[in-house]
Amino acid sequence: MSALNIAMRDDRTRNLLAAATAPVRRLPERRVVVLGGALSLFVGVFVLRQLTSATGDAISLLYVIPVALVALELGMLAGVLAAVVSAAAVAVWMVSGQGGVDVLALSVRGLIFLAVGLIAGRFSDRMRMSSRREEHLLRSGLDLARLGDSGSVASLLAEHVRDGMEVASVRVQLSGSPTVSLGEPAGESLWLPIVSRGSRLGSLQASAGAGRRFSPEDRLMLQTLALQAAVAGENQRLLALERDQAALQTELQRMRRRLGDQLRNAGRVLEGHEQERRGIARQLHEEAAQAMAAALLTVGMLERGVQDELTQAQLADVRSQVKSSIAELRRLAGSLRPAVLDEMGLASALSRISENEVASGRRAVTFELDGLPERLEREAETSTYRVIEEALRALGSAATVKVSLSVKNASTPPEGRIRIVLLGSLAPDDQPRGAERERQLDVALRPIRARVELIGGSVHVGWLREGAVRIAAEFPLEA
Repeated sequence: MSALNIAMRDDRTRNLLAAATAPVRRLPERRVVVLGGALSLFVGVFVLRQLTSATGDAISLLYVIPVALVALELGMLAGVLAAVVSAAAVAVWMVSGQGGVDVLALSVRGLIFLAVGLIAGRFSDRMRMSSRREEHLLRSGLDLARLGDSGSVASLLAEHVRDGMEVASVRVQLSGSPTVSLGEPAGESLWLPIVSRGSRLGSLQASAGAGRRFSPEDRLMLQTLALQAAVAGENQRLLALERDQAALQTELQRMRRRLGDQLRNAGRVLEGHEQERRGIARQLHEEAAQAMAAALLTVGMLERGVQDELTQAQLADVRSQVKSSIAELRRLAGSLRPAVLDEMGLASALSRISENEVASGRRAVTFELDGLPERLEREAETSTYRVIEEALRALGSAATVKVSLSVKNASTPPEGRIRIVLLGSLAPDDQPRGAERERQLDVALRPIRARVELIGGSVHVGWLREGAVRIAAEFPLEA
């Protein structure tokens, strides 16, 4: 999830801040209208009382309305002043209408006016203070939210605490940034932790000033500012994390493209090697072997025309050497690229491996084929043949080897996989023991691992018992 980060560079956000500094008032609620109405009521009540005699005492109580309006609009001090003015107006009426002042009646009315002015003014002052606090909290929240990953949360928080609460000193400590201190401690001090998601990020400490204590509202505001700082700190951490993740993602994509290019190049190198092997094997089989066969025929013709026993013996020796060379050439051509693999398929090529192993007297190699179709793609056949060939070479002088070959989902090549399992018995006493034997086998299997991993497969080796090893390779039919 993206970190909360409010951009403050557009006009819409600036308009929001401007609106926060000036509460919206409809026409009847505007200060000019309210104070004008209060003044009109003062004058109206005074005039009405001068013109009326019977209900003058009751009419004089209407002064509480303008007193309340003035107190609500301007505060407690203005409310007290309006109460004094109202009491003075009542005294003027008493003097002009009765020729004297009724002290008790004037005191009662004065107390009523004063109570209304004090209560309404106090309420107005608290509401105005609350509005200023809310406005400051809104501004501090917006400032902390728009702070980029390079800004200092501690400095901005300290400034908002000092300006918004008019404290004597403030000290902000956040992990990963220097401590910020403004002013000198005096009076009551308050310490608050800055915590986000159960993790402590730092602390906030403020001093109220000489002879001053923090009110409940002050404590609540400090707690809110500490919470805003925690959110801002978490915001910066998430921004840095997102930036690091984006950089890692970019690097990962670059490395993935580079690795893909390397894999494709390696695949082309392997295919090039197979082509070279195929070409050399063809040349040995079709050209060199045929030339040697022609030489053998020539030797036969010479033998029939020569009567000397010594010459015939020499020709027989040449015949033997030529036959041996032909056999070696065919063996070499088969090791480079068995023709039977291209002509008759994988099953026939594996059978030829088994026959050659038995004929050479090295060991018995048996194959179990499960789900192997008549022909596979040339690349799949080549990879399977090479893996088995190199695994047999890695097993060295293993007395017996059992090879299980299975092909799953061969009808859907993109999903099909080839699995090869070789069970070899390393029975001879001259085989290395323990870790040294495992190390030698691991070194011998490195070409197989490189080939199989190149086409998206894997190779696993397991030791079953003393002298027995299991080699398992699996890779997709199509890389």
